[in-house]
Amino acid sequence: MLLVLEYKKETTNKVRWDNKYDGELFSLYIPKWRVPEEIPNTITVKLNTVDFYGDIISSYNEKEVKRNNELKNKKITAKIKRTSFHSKTVRYDPENIEKAEIGSPYIPKSLLENDMDEILLEVIWDWMIYSLECIISIKYGYYSKKSRPKLSLCGLDFYIVRSFTIIIKLLLVTVKFN
Repeated sequence: MLLVLEYKKETTNKVRWDNKYDGELFSLYIPKWRVPEEIPNTITVKLNTVDFYGDIISSYNEKEVKRNNELKNKKITAKIKRTSFHSKTVRYDPENIEKAEIGSPYIPKSLLENDMDEILLEVIWDWMIYSLECIISIKYGYYSKKSRPKLSLCGLDFYIVRSFTIIIKLLLVTVKFN
């Protein structure tokens, strides 16, 4: 399952993205040491079953990323385990807390398949979408150094632009594998 989360805010140590799905908020915190220098306005999150990738999971700890800053730009793949149920969400914690590249997400139940004890959560940095936002924002005068770029394109809704760019990304992936 592919989900798009939007930049929400920065805390002292983390950056937060979120979006509502079926009326419930899905928020994801990522430590600043793991976030690219240019913080994307949107990220794509994939939720998969654990057996989807098998043992092919690479993760980095804070020391590794500080030694090699390019690792910040690599996607995040985290194995997360269910820790608690709530009325409309389920809390998951990263499997290896010492190397945790994400915080503990509360995922809306409507996004989960039946009884998912473990999930592979991937974070993909949306450079294409971020670049489109910046270009349009700067062109139409909505860019401010104090705030994240805002998108307003003569009545063209941001979600239409984002949907269009996601469709282009999916077409490129399809063409690449054919």
